Amino acid sequence: MSIRQQVPRPQLPRTHYFLTISHGVKMRTLAVPRWGAHVSLALVPVLLTWTAGVSLYIGLHDQILAGIMAQRSRMQLAYENRLANLHARLDQATSHTLLDQQSIARKIAALSQRETMLEQRATLLSSLSRFVDHRPTGSIARPGGAADATGAPGQGDAVWGKPKPESMLLPRDIRGPDMPQSTHQVLAALQRVKINEDTDTINQLTALKQLAGPAAAAAGRLNRAIRAAGLDPAQLRVKPVKNIGGPFIPLDKTEGNSHFGHEIAAVKGSLVQIAKLRRLMHYLPLSAPLPGHLAITSPFGMRLDPFLDRMSLHPGIDFHQAFGSPIHATGAGKVVIARYWGGYGNMVEIDHGDGIMTRYGHMSRLNVAEGQHVLRGQVLGYIGSTGRSTGPHLHYEVRLNGVAVNPAPFLRAGTMLAAADLR
Repeated sequence: MSIRQQVPRPQLPRTHYFLTISHGVKMRTLAVPRWGAHVSLALVPVLLTWTAGVSLYIGLHDQILAGIMAQRSRMQLAYENRLANLHARLDQATSHTLLDQQSIARKIAALSQRETMLEQRATLLSSLSRFVDHRPTGSIARPGGAADATGAPGQGDAVWGKPKPESMLLPRDIRGPDMPQSTHQVLAALQRVKINEDTDTINQLTALKQLAGPAAAAAGRLNRAIRAAGLDPAQLRVKPVKNIGGPFIPLDKTEGNSHFGHEIAAVKGSLVQIAKLRRLMHYLPLSAPLPGHLAITSPFGMRLDPFLDRMSLHPGIDFHQAFGSPIHATGAGKVVIARYWGGYGNMVEIDHGDGIMTRYGHMSRLNVAEGQHVLRGQVLGYIGSTGRSTGPHLHYEVRLNGVAVNPAPFLRAGTMLAAADLR
């Protein structure tokens, strides 16, 4: 029996493929998993496809670029031809309009000047309307329609004549490539522009006339509110406004002797009065010293003293709120006292001018210093119970020429102004 018959043949595993490589007397066997062999065979077509695509791109790269450049050249040539045609049409239309060029130029200049004047009047009307009400520009009543409280553009916008660029001066039918073919058409278009401007002028005059009534009414309401506080508006000095300036140009001189100028002169008195009185509102103590509901614990006048049980004069009004609530200035002015002040405890006194002063007493702590200028509504300090006090509250006084007066009329006047939205 031969050795091959005596020694059984080795059984190789079925999970791999075996590749034997021999070189001379040397032999080497490689084991490849079955799934690896299958994946390798599946990737062969992908690799061949990718190789063919890269080869094709490299071979046709120059041709693709040449095609793109040729397409761009055709597009540019078509654009240049179209532009040349447009220029030719424009030159043709211009040659027709130049037949009466000087006359048309004078008419355009006159219309442009009127357009500028209308824009200036629109700006002036918008400024004047702010003295009558606090609504956005363009919200006062327009001819033939109600006021737009939101200021959104609506019917009647021609009253205000929104600024238009010079290129919008002429109607669309005499601009661009579709220009008219005769001077008559150009003059007709200019005439339509003139008619539109005449309509704007009439609308602006109507709006200015309608401004006179509300202006006089607003001035009257301001006067009545100030008199309700016990003050005479004629005796109050209007304080200068800081950080403004510019040349003086009288309002009635901007329009000369025109009809529009005469209407401005008619309403100017009410507007001046409104402007002065509104400037006073910043300084007069007409606001509430505390936010929210004002709970009065002791009014102005005679009362039983809480410490001595004797009749006494209470020179202010006591308002109760929670300890630490903010106390606000009722008008703009200069702080003259901001420290502990006898029975007032921690007190702030503000000079509003014209002999008008306010006092805020019994504060827990102060938020301003002496010599400081404060604005209406600015926090002066916080509710406390310092000084001659039985509990947390604000003692509020209004003084005229050193004499304590009842603050209630001032608070009522402030309520009137707030209700009319004139503050």
